[in-house]
Amino acid sequence: MQRIRANFSAVEGIIHFYEEELAGFIKARISHSSDREDLLQEVWFQLSKTLEKEPLENPRAWLYRVTRNKIIDYYRKKSPEGLEDLFWEEDEEGYGYENELIDEEDPEVILFREQFWEAFYEALDALPEKQRLVFIKHELDGLTLREIAEEENTNLKTIISRKGYAVRFLRSRLEWLWDSIIEID
Repeated sequence: MQRIRANFSAVEGIIHFYEEELAGFIKARISHSSDREDLLQEVWFQLSKTLEKEPLENPRAWLYRVTRNKIIDYYRKKSPEGLEDLFWEEDEEGYGYENELIDEEDPEVILFREQFWEAFYEALDALPEKQRLVFIKHELDGLTLREIAEEENTNLKTIISRKGYAVRFLRSRLEWLWDSIIEID
């Protein structure tokens, strides 16, 4: 009984200390408030399960790692293939590398997809906040650029510019993945 009480107290303390910081981290990456709340609850649930088994040496690092993984999972479920368009190009025969990425059983494809999503979200995190939000709202949440401009009360040309900068930045940061696809072929 004392272990459960100690764990409950530890979970409660960590939640109290990090809740606002972690909520802000999630808010910058997920636009729908109900999805943000669900994701945060999943993190707290995983925290309680982990603390039942072992103490955490660095709770903040653990929380951010788990939260980042939950955000990646959230977008994987939402758009499992759409972001591959960042790399899509047809060769002279009309054949694109997307065909190479369809086989879900191939260990190389599975590894590539994992590397892609991890690298993509690291690159997304490196974007300036306004560019990141426009990219997320347009590419992942499916809003039009006009809807984003109205929602942000910003000129449409500014939103278009932010999206363009974000795409160019992501392409340059993820170019090594494109090169690895070419090497596989």
